Amino acid sequence: YANLNVNGKILLMLRAAPASDNPHNPLQRYASLRHKLVVAREQGAKAVLFVTGVAQDNQLNELVKFQTDFDFKGSGIAAVSISRAVANQLLAAAGKNIAQLQKTIDDTSRPNSFPMSAVQVTLKTDVKNIHINTRNIVGYLPGKTDKTLIIGAHYDHLGLGGTKSLDAKVGVIHNGADDNASGVAGVLELAHYFSRQSEPLAHSLLFMAFTAEEFGLIGSKYYVNNPLIPLDKTVAMLNMDMIGHSRSNKLIVQGVGTTPVWAEMIDKINHTYRFELAKQKDGPGPSDQSSFYHKKLPVLAFFTGAHDYYNRSTDDFWRLNYPAQENIVKFVRDVVLEIEHRGEKLAFTKAESQRKHGKGRSNFKVTLGVVPDYAFAGKGLHLDVVKEGRPAHQAGLQNGDIIIQLGTVKINNIYDYMAALGMFKPGNKVALVFSRNGKEITTEVLLAE
Repeated sequence: YANLNVNGKILLMLRAAPASDNPHNPLQRYASLRHKLVVAREQGAKAVLFVTGVAQDNQLNELVKFQTDFDFKGSGIAAVSISRAVANQLLAAAGKNIAQLQKTIDDTSRPNSFPMSAVQVTLKTDVKNIHINTRNIVGYLPGKTDKTLIIGAHYDHLGLGGTKSLDAKVGVIHNGADDNASGVAGVLELAHYFSRQSEPLAHSLLFMAFTAEEFGLIGSKYYVNNPLIPLDKTVAMLNMDMIGHSRSNKLIVQGVGTTPVWAEMIDKINHTYRFELAKQKDGPGPSDQSSFYHKKLPVLAFFTGAHDYYNRSTDDFWRLNYPAQENIVKFVRDVVLEIEHRGEKLAFTKAESQRKHGKGRSNFKVTLGVVPDYAFAGKGLHLDVVKEGRPAHQAGLQNGDIIIQLGTVKINNIYDYMAALGMFKPGNKVALVFSRNGKEITTEVLLAE
């Protein structure tokens, strides 16, 4: 955009990033369509025409359709996809074509932007945002008391992929055998097991299949804010997410630091199963146990680790390790029975480290240390949790605040926020505007890893 006034203009823009010999191409972090749209919007552009470059010859000259995904919702700028043939017709007025322009960019590693005042484009987009209700699925097994243990797993996955998919193919069904049919199978099996016992437990059991985990723990967050069982009657939450892909008998147990008894209890139970355990103290994480942890409830999350099929259409049933999965479900059963046997209240302890969590990996070099409210339908980034000691907390932000600007970028929603984060590096001091109880407040935040 240097020396180029795009205010009120329609932009013709290549997908992806310029070619690079660097396998960790630093420009790749700017390649997402969302990032390009946010920058174009901030520069005053009216619309963007996206075209696929010639280097991506797997797409040939066909029209590449946008995938339906929340990432593009509310970008604040019109965007359409056009074929290379249509793009070349527009460029003909300037005596140029896509192949020529792309080669110049790749060869020189420099932008090749220019105005085309002789070309006018009129476009109309008809996009409807359709909101639907989805549901958590709950089974309740009453015990002798109302003290309740929650056993849960998310039942949603990626459908046909969308921008969260890591698959090379577009529009193929993602079955999600490990993520997270494996966890749902565990919940069903435990519900079946405990419902067939001749004597009820002292604890009541709430079996939950959460919706919309992939969109930001929406189902579990809804539950903890609208609980069927009062949270002060809830003893703990046990989560299973991706428990079907154990290799070398490994099992990751997260949340071990959220009550003092977990570590000893886990080791005791493992005498039977002999898993190669990786015990992680942290309560927060990229799955539904995090929603309960932030309500000060002890949690455990069972996970067999990321793999090459994560968020791909190749995550299918025949890849799963069923004997290991069976033992993991029995392990969770034994945790329930051990809690039952001890009969003591599980005291909550805070357990948060600075390390990055995740089934996958974040592309962001910086963080504010916040947990967004993904279900928020208003304008801005509503903060569900501001983590103590992290950049946002140090800048004075609190739970419930709404970020409306980061640097020069207006934050209309979480996707603007994610695009804005990609523009900064650790150590940057950035102006931040947020709303609290209807009042706008400006502060400065020091970004960190």
